[in-house]
Amino acid sequence: MRRIVCDFIAAAIDRTRPELEQFIAGHLECPEAVPLIFTDPKASIREIREVKVEPRFPADYPSVDVVAAMSVSLTARTRQRGLNLGIRTFLIDVQVDAIGTVRGDGYDVVRRRARLVAWWSR
Repeated sequence: MRRIVCDFIAAAIDRTRPELEQFIAGHLECPEAVPLIFTDPKASIREIREVKVEPRFPADYPSVDVVAAMSVSLTARTRQRGLNLGIRTFLIDVQVDAIGTVRGDGYDVVRRRARLVAWWSR
């Protein structure tokens, strides 16, 4: 059952890719250790690395908690300590938390949170 639900969730993520990219660009949470400030970011999902699915209630798969780890390319105007560094592109690892809900032909994914986990400058 878990494998089937994971396949449905992966299909829902792929189906809503443009909306998910906008969500990541607009709602990305950066830890305090990241010294950069991103302005007007544009996100592009490169790869979905892992999808974890857990039932929201014991032994109940209609509603699930979803954690998706993905590699994202982020292009944004960047500042560091008040200095404007211009438009730069970063490869970042993002963890998206969501809720998967049953829809007539599969699942819908309702995004709740996008967190920056790691980043590299190009």
